[in-house]
Amino acid sequence: MNFKGFIGLIAVLALLMVPGTRAFAAPEASLDTEQAVSVPAINPEINVDDKKIPDVILAGVKTGGKWGFIDQQGEYIIPAECKEIRAFEEGLIAVKKETGWGFYDKKGQLVIPAQFDEVGTFKDGFVTARHKNKWGYYDTQGQAVVPVEFDAVAGISENLALVKSGGKWGYYRIGEGLVIPVQYKEAGLFAEGLAPVRNDGKWGYIDNTGKVMLPFQFKNARQFSEGLATVRIKDKWGAVDKTGAAVVPVQYDKMSAFRNGFAQVKDDQKWGFVDKTGKLLTPLRFDEVSSFGYDGLAAVRVGERWGFIDTSGKTVIAFRYDDVGFPDKAVLEEKLGFFCGFAKVKIADKWGVIDTTGRMVVPAVFDSASELMGGSFGMLPVKKRTWGFMDTTGQMVIEPKYSEVGLFWNQEMLEREKSYYLN
Repeated sequence: MNFKGFIGLIAVLALLMVPGTRAFAAPEASLDTEQAVSVPAINPEINVDDKKIPDVILAGVKTGGKWGFIDQQGEYIIPAECKEIRAFEEGLIAVKKETGWGFYDKKGQLVIPAQFDEVGTFKDGFVTARHKNKWGYYDTQGQAVVPVEFDAVAGISENLALVKSGGKWGYYRIGEGLVIPVQYKEAGLFAEGLAPVRNDGKWGYIDNTGKVMLPFQFKNARQFSEGLATVRIKDKWGAVDKTGAAVVPVQYDKMSAFRNGFAQVKDDQKWGFVDKTGKLLTPLRFDEVSSFGYDGLAAVRVGERWGFIDTSGKTVIAFRYDDVGFPDKAVLEEKLGFFCGFAKVKIADKWGVIDTTGRMVVPAVFDSASELMGGSFGMLPVKKRTWGFMDTTGQMVIEPKYSEVGLFWNQEMLEREKSYYLN
């Protein structure tokens, strides 16, 4: 995939975990000060990587115009004194206080002082920073791992940062330097040892030394995923392996990357799924589809009704819903079906939430999808003028009192869900 996939990941985490915060595009952060600065070192008394620390489950809440984080008993772990927050990543969350941006850990400790004009969200131990319109990366210890000297940056994968200078893209290896010169008109992040790059109007694939492994022959190309890359030749899509052999014939009008063993394909206005041998799961008969998630279910639409199928193609939740999904299609190119074991559904012009058996765990009595968020860990946010949390029996367990909330989460859930929905 190109860097849009990375952007999508950040956007989804921000919107699902802490609604109302700003989802940003790569370059996704800014640091605008008089001179380049280093992020202060994390408090040595706090070990954010300590495996003995329990994986705390928290939710963002907003009250009195300020954000904080509560645990499942409704107790504040991070006080409601933040002007803005972003999604937790790797045990840290960026917060904006009166003094600027900094980072809290899951124990409620401010481990990086809130004194910066802008920061990104940590991913794989790195965060973007900008100074005087130049971009770079810092690590959790405040060290500049990619110097703040590039026109743009677009993610780090397999220890290689995608960087832009003078209108061209190249790759900077952490700890070494610019190992693949800035020379490509467009480029994507490395995945499974290869990266898609474009020159002279055609895409090909290079390895981490810059050697061309698949020649510049594709009209479009995405990252490798599960051993295959989705590519476009002329006006049709298919998938190739690392030798360039077409495993999925180049014959579809549209095609997604592979996730959980399947890719979405479209031909002649109908959608379906292919496996990694190129075999269709079902005939192309759906009008709209989502990816298969961690739970092995995909949301599919036939005519005006949505239902859910499993990875054998069997309908497991009947086609009875007027609409499904979160987030809104303005955020991603596709709807998500289930997330954390729950899905928002619309029936008879009202919205509710179902579990993976199709049981309605939040009654369909809400006028707007924006009054619901799905749920996680058996806790489902609902809005009744203000936000509170309902359990799966329909009982309010945290009474409505917040102006905004997010889902409960922990790092295991975050990694599990994003790995299936986002490449």
